Amino acid sequence: MPSIRNKTEKWKIFIIVGLVIMILVGARMAWLYSFQSKEQPPIINGQLDLRNWDVAKKGTIRLDGEWAFYPRLWLIGNDKHPAAFSAGEPQMLLVPGGWNSAMEPDHPTPFGYGSYRLRILVDPALETTYSISIPSVRSSSELYVNGRLIGESGQPAESAEEYQAKNIPYSASFTANGSDVIEVVIQAANYDDARRSGIIRSLKLGTEVSVVHEIQLSVSLQQMVIVVFLMHAIYALILFFLGTRDRGLLYFALLVFSAMFIIMFSSDEKLFSYWIPLSLEWGFRLVHLLIIITIYALLLCLMHQVPANWKKVHLICGIILAAGVLLMLVLPVRYVVAVSPLYLVIFGGSVIMTMVALIRTSFKELKENILLLLSLIAFASHMLWWGFFAAERY
Repeated sequence: MPSIRNKTEKWKIFIIVGLVIMILVGARMAWLYSFQSKEQPPIINGQLDLRNWDVAKKGTIRLDGEWAFYPRLWLIGNDKHPAAFSAGEPQMLLVPGGWNSAMEPDHPTPFGYGSYRLRILVDPALETTYSISIPSVRSSSELYVNGRLIGESGQPAESAEEYQAKNIPYSASFTANGSDVIEVVIQAANYDDARRSGIIRSLKLGTEVSVVHEIQLSVSLQQMVIVVFLMHAIYALILFFLGTRDRGLLYFALLVFSAMFIIMFSSDEKLFSYWIPLSLEWGFRLVHLLIIITIYALLLCLMHQVPANWKKVHLICGIILAAGVLLMLVLPVRYVVAVSPLYLVIFGGSVIMTMVALIRTSFKELKENILLLLSLIAFASHMLWWGFFAAERY
């Protein structure tokens, strides 16, 4: 009878774990689906036709498709560089995506400067205030609408000495002013980020109200996640200082704190930049330092759960991470970014390794460890999704 009861309890626990995983995956998919346009007109050959599209009723649309791209050319003139609309035929470049191959077909490179151009056909009779949301253009950009500068992040230039790197989200509003064509130009430059460069995240267009509402909704949901992380970290610290003195609680608090700051640094809205502006260089260094701290805290947090022979793997990972901290402090930013995929691999491997070890070593007392296991699954789900999208943008 006891063995039958134990088997039944284990099956119940496995069912609970399976349901939690399904709920987490379903919630993530619902999140992604809620921020995707269900239907929208295509962008072909650098042109988007909205003359038969009700922007006010159908919400925001993603400006994904074929943009005209002019490598090493400014389309909007200024005192130093004359306008160059007559410079020749552009390349059609898929947005979002990197400009690396377009910049140098024989030797793809993320470094350089160029201009993106999109013509939007609209009904001039409609008095609509439009808005464009730009989450990321590596590593500096200017947004022009009908030749007028309406937004910027950093300062694009033809050389690394002249440009100022900055890659934070921004949005801007405009009207058609009675015209039937809205011409959008984004001029960008990058000399620091060794990943894919240019417009690497989806831009969004809609009425001013719909774009602001969507940004506020995304920020609010991310703030909720941050508050939940913060509450768990504070709770762990309270338990530690109330007398348990379990170092695992300190490691867990460090793990949650570092993961919370990663979210604030690297989400589409980059919430941390709302409060404390950082240069692109220090933003990179801090994010990579936080990734290393998160991985190491995860290893320490579950050290007592793994078999003795697995601790050698933990030691090797610790040495690699310590070397990563040293490299992060001394290397130029472009090299720091280049080695960062190694951290993501170590992080993913650490999560899988610790979850397997936790299940194996505590299988006989799984009921007592079910809350710890569910907490780890929830945390791992969030961070693995974050790692997936971070790797996708390299």
